[in-house]
Amino acid sequence: MMLNKFAAAISLSVLMAGAHAGSQGGGTVTFQGAIVDAPCSVLPGSADQTVQFGSVSSSKLIAGGESAKQNFSIGLEGCDISTKNSVEVTFTGLADTNVPALIALQNGTAKGAGIGMVDATGKAVVLGVASSLYALTSGGNQLQFNAFLKGTGATAADVIPGDFSSMVQFSLNYK
Repeated sequence: MMLNKFAAAISLSVLMAGAHAGSQGGGTVTFQGAIVDAPCSVLPGSADQTVQFGSVSSSKLIAGGESAKQNFSIGLEGCDISTKNSVEVTFTGLADTNVPALIALQNGTAKGAGIGMVDATGKAVVLGVASSLYALTSGGNQLQFNAFLKGTGATAADVIPGDFSSMVQFSLNYK
């Protein structure tokens, strides 16, 4: 009888261990996207991206000084140029109140600078204004841009160190 109770206890222990082994973590997978009437698809890594400036010395931004430029691109794939073979890009976002040509630092404690953008040719990107046309090739394409911090004040006291983040949206118009 004692042996049967011991065997039952071991069997119960094995069953409970097996039940816990199947549940060691979990989560959720969310799928998002859009179907668009366009000759190209935007690469998933280009739709939502972050440009890192790192730590920029406030002394570089005095009297309109600029940080180093940071490259970023909008990748397009599967382009079928049989009906439309070029694209223009329009960026929208919050403009800096002191220098409207720059993107405002929207979140954080840093002040006295804004974010500028240029295309691959060095032409300034103006918020709300369509870029020059980019010629497309069949297949994949990369639309190249550079972003930089630019001081908006005249003196060192105008540049207030701190963290920041800003966001712009882009839209594509194929022609």
